[in-house]
Amino acid sequence: GGQTLPDNCPNWQDPRTAGGTPNLAAHSGIGPNRATWSWNAAAAVFALGYTTLAELGYKYVGADQLVGGTWPDNEPAVSALDWQTGEPNAKYWAVHLLATTVGTAAPKTIVHSVVANTNSSGRSSSDVDPSRVHVMAYIMAGAKGIVLVNQQQISQNLTLNGVRSGTATVIEVATSGPRASEPGFGPPVVRSVSSDGALTLGPFGIA
Repeated sequence: GGQTLPDNCPNWQDPRTAGGTPNLAAHSGIGPNRATWSWNAAAAVFALGYTTLAELGYKYVGADQLVGGTWPDNEPAVSALDWQTGEPNAKYWAVHLLATTVGTAAPKTIVHSVVANTNSSGRSSSDVDPSRVHVMAYIMAGAKGIVLVNQQQISQNLTLNGVRSGTATVIEVATSGPRASEPGFGPPVVRSVSSDGALTLGPFGIA
């Protein structure tokens, strides 16, 4: 149902979840929970796994599956699309973002990065939990890029040392605005990086 944290989930092995027809587009069965943050959490998990495997030297990382649905289909919770409308969710956009940036076939070099919890004076700060932000910097075709993953359900205020302005494509939980009621189905947003490298990532944000 349409709850951020539902009390329980349907039994997807029960044929009744299909509403009497295997045609997902008929809208006869149970639709996805579009209110939950779970789509964003799953997207962040995939981005974290992707970057971790890349750092370990893996060359190919895939994601399953594009569309799942109610019985007799596969487990609907892994779907990257709304199985009734075809609208992409955060999982789809995460795969798309990675595939069209660092995931291309162009040769690239991954650069060692350090996440530190410091303020502008270099002293310890409580703004960011370093263990919950994953950073993978890389160089590709002479250009520098960074993949950021916020593993927490709260926003993180980051400062990217050495970065002076720019833009970031961000996938995150929308906590306000027209998409707040369906946070997992909002498209990516383009956000400016300030002149001192400041960037805010929302809950389970990927950039």
